[in-house]
Amino acid sequence: MKVSIFISTAVALFMTSGLLLHAQKNSYSHEISAYGRSSYILPTSGYFCGSNPTGMPLTQSMSGHLEYTFSYPSESLYHSYQGIGAGIHSFGSHQYIGTPLSLYFVQGASLAKMGSWATLDYRWNLGLSYGWQNKESKLTSTKTNAYLSIGMYLSLYAGRHFKLSVGPEFAHYSNGDTKFPNGGTNTVGLRAGMSVRTGNCERLPETDRLLRKEEPFSKRMSYDLTFHGAWRADRNIIDNRIYVINRKFPVCGITFNPLYHFNRYVSLGPSLDFIYDSSADLVPQINGQKEMTGYDQPQWWKQMAPGISLRTEFRMAFVAVNAGYGYSFCHKGSELDVTYFIFNMKTFMSDRFYLNVGYRLNSKISTHCLMFGLGWSL
Repeated sequence: MKVSIFISTAVALFMTSGLLLHAQKNSYSHEISAYGRSSYILPTSGYFCGSNPTGMPLTQSMSGHLEYTFSYPSESLYHSYQGIGAGIHSFGSHQYIGTPLSLYFVQGASLAKMGSWATLDYRWNLGLSYGWQNKESKLTSTKTNAYLSIGMYLSLYAGRHFKLSVGPEFAHYSNGDTKFPNGGTNTVGLRAGMSVRTGNCERLPETDRLLRKEEPFSKRMSYDLTFHGAWRADRNIIDNRIYVINRKFPVCGITFNPLYHFNRYVSLGPSLDFIYDSSADLVPQINGQKEMTGYDQPQWWKQMAPGISLRTEFRMAFVAVNAGYGYSFCHKGSELDVTYFIFNMKTFMSDRFYLNVGYRLNSKISTHCLMFGLGWSL
C-alpha cells in the first residue's frame, strides 16, 4: 500500500507541475475548489444493510474535497477544465470500513448557459482511494480501491473570480473484482462548494449550439476500435455458499463502436462487443463436507460471447467518457448470457490513437472486470 501511495503521489505531483507550467505559459484560467458531499449509501451490498460487525444499517456517507483545475483559452476547440483533486471519505464506521483518502483526475465543462450569471455543468473524477479497513474481509479485500464520481451541477458566478456550485453526484468505489471479496460501495448525494478563479477567466464560459447541421452525415461519423484486457478473481455460489478460487483469470475483448457526432461534445452509436472470460462458468468440485476440492473448466469457446450495446460519448479536450448498456449472447444459463453496463475513459495521445481505462458491470454478478487497453478512431 505504501508503494502505491508513493507512486500515485509522485504521478499527481508530476502532473500538477506540468499542468501549472503549461497553463501559465498559455495564460489559461485556474480554479481552486473546495466542496463537501453528503450522500446516501445505496444498499447494493448486505454489508450496508446490517450484515456487518455493528449489526446496524449504514446509510450515511460524507466527504470533503480540494481540487485544482485549469481551463483552455476561449479560442480553443473545447471549453473544458481539467486537473487533479484529493478527498477524504467517511462511511459511518471508521473502525470497520476506514476513512479513505483519494487522489484523482478531474474533468468537466459547462453544457449550457442558464442566464447571465449561471451555467449547467457536468464533472467527473477518476482515481484511487486508500485506507480501507478489510479486517473482516466482507466488504472489500483490498486497502486500495478505484474511485469514480460523476455529477451535474448548477454553477452560480459572482463576478469573474468566484463560483458557487450545487448539484447531485454519484460515486462508486471498487477493486474491479481483481480480488475477492469485492462488495463495492455506491453512494448518491448532494454536492456543494465554492471555487476561486484566477488568470485569463471570463465571467461565463463559452458554450456551443447543440447540433452541427452544416456538416454532411459522413463528416459526423467516426469508428472506434478498442482492444482491452484485464484479470479478475472468481468465485462460485452454490446452495447459498460461496467458494473462492484462489487465482486470477485473464479477461480480454474487442469492441467496434461507430459514433454519430451531434456536436463536438456529444456522440451516440451502437457497439459490437466481443469478450473472452477464462473464469466464466467454472464448475466447483464439492466433497461430502461441502468443501471445494477443485474445479472443472468448460471448453474455451464456451467462455466467449459476442454482444451489442448502445453507447453515448462525451468528448472534451484530450479525454472522452464513453458509457453504454447492452446484451451479450451466450448459451442459456451462462454467466455471459447477461445484460451489461460499460463505462470507459479514453485518453487521446493523438487525434486518432487513445488509451482506454474502463469497467464492465454484469447483471448476474453486479461486477465483472476492468478494461485496460488501446484504441484507434478510424
